[in-house]
Amino acid sequence: MLVKSSTVRGAAATLGAMLLAAAGSVASAADFTLKFAVATQNEPMHEYMKLFEACVEPASRNRIDVQLFPGGQLGGIPRMIEGLQLGTLEGMFIAGQHMRGVEKRYGVVDAPGLFTSFDHANRVYWDPRFRDAYLNAGRERGVVGIGIFAYGPSSYATKRPVTKLEDFKGMKLRILATPVEQRIVDSLGAAGLQVDPGDWVPALQRGQLDGIRGNVVVNRSLKVHTVAKHATMTQEAMIPVVGYLSMRFVNRLPQDLQQVIFDCGRKVEREAAPIAVKFDRDAQAAWKAEGGEIHNLGPQDQAELQRRAAKIGEDLFGNDPDLKSLYSTMVSLAREHADKK
Repeated sequence: MLVKSSTVRGAAATLGAMLLAAAGSVASAADFTLKFAVATQNEPMHEYMKLFEACVEPASRNRIDVQLFPGGQLGGIPRMIEGLQLGTLEGMFIAGQHMRGVEKRYGVVDAPGLFTSFDHANRVYWDPRFRDAYLNAGRERGVVGIGIFAYGPSSYATKRPVTKLEDFKGMKLRILATPVEQRIVDSLGAAGLQVDPGDWVPALQRGQLDGIRGNVVVNRSLKVHTVAKHATMTQEAMIPVVGYLSMRFVNRLPQDLQQVIFDCGRKVEREAAPIAVKFDRDAQAAWKAEGGEIHNLGPQDQAELQRRAAKIGEDLFGNDPDLKSLYSTMVSLAREHADKK
């Protein structure tokens, strides 16, 4: 028996309407959507976001739908920070130093010369005397932190080997646009230049740069070792990363769901910390396996670098009335939680 085309069209339209209605009911099952963004991908911050999603959704009984946007899908860092403040982006993960333009105290974690290991740094970051004050510092400016952990120590990727401080003299090094990094490379007798990550390798190839100050995980992920094969693990500073939420989003949540996101933020930072350690260890191993070399400074030069870095931190943070209290807390806790020899 033939079926009229109008009947087929009618049945298709009915089925389509049913599917749209079903999709709409699934989409509206969650009471709140939390878009969580990060500029990077397949590294410790991205792993934190995955763990956070896995914690929040069941703990909220699926009332919060966590959606992940790694790899800068929602724009560059300035745009994401703007979205966080405006409330158009609910959450983002970033190195704490990038948020100093939102709240000056968020930049205090850039202070160098304090930590000797991942564990040492995390013991300080997670101590309630620091953690609570730091993560909540930006509430009045529209953002709040939910988790913090050590991403990894500073290192330098260079075209020629660096095994002593004197080797840095005259080098052109890529740095972030922070007073701390500028002062550190100045103390080494090097010049600091700001170059976007996508241009690091070409700048090294052209001779515009002699090296990159950063972290071995990031440097390897951006293929820096294909041009600058020498990595010197200076560790004069620790790079902490922080999960931030928009206060506009937080204030829309009922009290029980606010508790969920802050509880999960705290729980997941402990789970992500060893992942960061593994990424660092694996990146160093891969760096060597792929033809690069890993170097360390001698004990005297390392101690001298730590001394210079600590003085820079004291000058920039300890003498700033807005930062002195939080910085002093961090310094005191660094001594209290020092690695035992």
